[in-house]
Amino acid sequence: MSEIVIQISDMDAQSPRLKALILDRIGLGVAGAVWTPTDFLDLGGRDAVDKTLQRLVKWGELRRIDRGLYDKPQFNSLIETHHYLGYTQPVGEHLKYLVFARGQPIACMAFSSAARHLGSRDRFIGWDKQARLKNIALLAYNSRFLILPWVTVPHLASHILGRMARTLSADWQRIYAHPIHFVETFVDPQRFRGNILVEGLPPWGEFDLLGELGRGAEFELENL
Repeated sequence: MSEIVIQISDMDAQSPRLKALILDRIGLGVAGAVWTPTDFLDLGGRDAVDKTLQRLVKWGELRRIDRGLYDKPQFNSLIETHHYLGYTQPVGEHLKYLVFARGQPIACMAFSSAARHLGSRDRFIGWDKQARLKNIALLAYNSRFLILPWVTVPHLASHILGRMARTLSADWQRIYAHPIHFVETFVDPQRFRGNILVEGLPPWGEFDLLGELGRGAEFELENL
């Protein structure tokens, strides 16, 4: 059975400049680098640096591997290294998933708040402005989907996406106290055919929805 690890990141607004400076420096570092508070003392005082690092750990941006030692979580570094769009911090409500097989990561998925205005989606749903404003929180956006380049399993993308569609709403309800009814995504036709088929949902067409989410969950979930 596959295992999903959820990373939840929702940084608070305290010390936003120091947070941004620290993340920028870490982002420029080599993959697998280990950091200490002294690496950031030119950016702020020791107390401010320590508190900012603690917040970054709390919200999943950093991992504390030992006393005074930090590295970048695996999800972020895998996306930054192997996804053609790289890693950017999601805004608003969001969940990150790391998919394992036999103890090794094979895929990453990230979901965040849906776009507020999307003509093809809004026409597909058929809602007016008031309905959209009232219900936009019930939609999520699949912002990143990465199968690691050394993984070559037929139909794996369809399998992962189908299983995620059946568990995402329950996860969102548990974390953010409301469900998700639709998921939207965007496909670059210069790079991808967009022909993943999710069991129980209609085939993809030239619109921005995967379809209404099913129910049930088969994954084992672990909160970080």
